Amino acid sequence: MTVAEPNLRHDSFGPFFMNAPEFISVFDEHGAKASSFDSKQLLYHYTNGDGLKGIAESGKIWATHHEHTNDFTEVKYGLELALREIRSRLPAPDDVKYHFEDVFRPESSLEPSHLLLELLQAMIVQTERTFDFFIACFSEEGNLLSQWRAYAANAAGYSIGYLGRDLATIPQRSTFEVPIQLFSVIYEADEQSKFIRAVLDLLSKIFRQRVEDIRDSTLREGFDFKQACREFVVKFNVYALKWLLAAATRIKHRGFREEREWRLVFPVNTRHPDKPELPILHRTVDGGRIPYVAIPLQSHARQIWIGPRRSELKSEASDDAVRSLFESNDLAVPEVLPSGIPYR
Repeated sequence: MTVAEPNLRHDSFGPFFMNAPEFISVFDEHGAKASSFDSKQLLYHYTNGDGLKGIAESGKIWATHHEHTNDFTEVKYGLELALREIRSRLPAPDDVKYHFEDVFRPESSLEPSHLLLELLQAMIVQTERTFDFFIACFSEEGNLLSQWRAYAANAAGYSIGYLGRDLATIPQRSTFEVPIQLFSVIYEADEQSKFIRAVLDLLSKIFRQRVEDIRDSTLREGFDFKQACREFVVKFNVYALKWLLAAATRIKHRGFREEREWRLVFPVNTRHPDKPELPILHRTVDGGRIPYVAIPLQSHARQIWIGPRRSELKSEASDDAVRSLFESNDLAVPEVLPSGIPYR
């Protein structure tokens, strides 16, 4: 790319969001693929009675802030993997000494990705103050005891089944370039490492291309080239961090692998000057305020499992209550099934 304007600004080097399809492709190449769903594949969201009522009445599902999920290492676990990979790619601290602008000089032999990785490494420690991710969780299993106990009022709630293909078509928009997307969770260490390496490879390739574009530019008079390059790198590094964080939301400890989880992930920049497309709301749980966003669904429930403790005690009444809820909201009544698991 040739820079065409002498008053060069960092965003003149091309919109970063144009690379989103490349990242989506990398995400699809690792873990289970939404495109592999057959026409009947359901994904289940476990919730309590209030949650079922709220979903039926509003047509929206709540995505909870990543710090309030059942995995206390949420996101951090994936970022630790990324940090280890970043450090393995960087030269020893004393091996290379250079000024920031040296990377952009036409005669430079410096590896551009090293600058990106150095800055990315420094920024990761600040992510909790910069970005928030809201997650709506689904499982391939609609009647799993560990899910009942963890997410459905200690097995007295409900499991709501949606077509996986429908969930994958939720509008892919957010306040910045990373789209809302349905992804499977990756549990195995080898696959996690491959995935993180692939994301970093793509980020490094794109950054290297952009730096080479700047090096090839001959219009360097009449503006502050150093400042323009600095602003470009800062902006690109924020963009890179967004995708790395999105990758981290896909990674969980293998101890959770029984859940066979899929996620809708909605990113929000807490420093963004504008309001997000979906407002951040709060609910009170055990005296604490839990932030969430309400994501509109493009699918209606196809199946409802009634939790073991509820279905065992009053199966017929529970069936009738579920059917009445959907009928009263002019919704198609899903198939209603009792769990049958002998749990008290």
